[in-house]
Amino acid sequence: MKAIKYLLLIMLCFYGEQIYSQKKAVWVPDSIASQISVIQNQAREWKQHTDENPKDEKAWMRYVRTIQTLKSLTPGDSIEKEINEMMVKVKKYIPNTATYALIQNMILPFSKSDMSFDEIMDKWPDAVMHYPTYMALSFHNKNRLKDVSIRWYQSGTYPLQSLNYTYNELISAEKDALIFTDANWTLFASYLLQYGKGLFNDKKVIFSALMLTPFSMNELTEELGIPEFKDADPEFYKSKTPTMTFANEMKKRIEHIAKYTKRPIYISVSTNEAVKNLLKDHLYGEGLLMRYSSKPYDNLAVMRRNFENTYLLDYLYETFYPETLTDVCLDLKGVKMLSIYYVPAFKSLLQFYKESGDVTHYDKLYSLLESIVKRVDYYSDEVRERYLKSINF
Repeated sequence: MKAIKYLLLIMLCFYGEQIYSQKKAVWVPDSIASQISVIQNQAREWKQHTDENPKDEKAWMRYVRTIQTLKSLTPGDSIEKEINEMMVKVKKYIPNTATYALIQNMILPFSKSDMSFDEIMDKWPDAVMHYPTYMALSFHNKNRLKDVSIRWYQSGTYPLQSLNYTYNELISAEKDALIFTDANWTLFASYLLQYGKGLFNDKKVIFSALMLTPFSMNELTEELGIPEFKDADPEFYKSKTPTMTFANEMKKRIEHIAKYTKRPIYISVSTNEAVKNLLKDHLYGEGLLMRYSSKPYDNLAVMRRNFENTYLLDYLYETFYPETLTDVCLDLKGVKMLSIYYVPAFKSLLQFYKESGDVTHYDKLYSLLESIVKRVDYYSDEVRERYLKSINF
């Protein structure tokens, strides 16, 4: 079970951190070599940071995660030596902390760590910085997941922008919806809204990358009461790019679920572009979510309802709460990037307002989208200009 928990933790953190780039809505590397190069650079940066700031627990967690990922991709004496040197420093500078206990549990062989994951969470239940890790380790323990979600929500440290964004996703989905997302911060936010706030308990947000593991996929089909997914033609060992491998595997899983369940299925607009392209004949944009449907319907009417009556959008104009981020899995830059997805989400609606002569709603929506683009200063000027041109018909 520890192996499964750690695998889920690595996948959740790694896919979530690599999801965004300035050129596309999502980023999945197109070669193993590019993955290794990126992670090696990250490891060097975090090693330098920990050398200069040896008591920075967040930095140690980021360094450990990159090293552990490298170990799985490039095992050998060199990486083992770096791990051993790192563990000596961690024990020296941050002993008797939840961070040290988690690192020890993640790095050492299963029988060598001092405490189990459950014992760590019991001893340091209020270690706010580790709530994302605690949550990732609790997916298969509903009581633990609920407790962590409530604590995190009540701490007030979760980025409000992510809660606002995820609220708009969930409020717009039909009852009992299944929502697939690539963004771990929207997955976490859904748990905070469901358990911490008591909202949307009928809906289920699913982190797409986790569905690639047979354990998680089987657990989902069992929960839904549908036949087990059996992949008769797996993509993983074919000569395709990782992007298309991931997309094809997700397509097969979503189609399997859609075949057997009556629950409405949605794909987040932030989902991998390759996945959306493969499913495009059955996807209908409703705003931040795209509904999977075998039959066409008036999705533009739903999109209008979401913009005009359903979504809470004031936070996109101004916020008076500091965006804090006290964890190690969520990237503040990534959280802030969520707002840009309102542009592709509402582009077709903006065009409809213009062509139909609805000046009032056109001006309101254009003002909102223009404001979003101008405020996303973490994008380059070139990228922002491209977004602005996309809404000037």
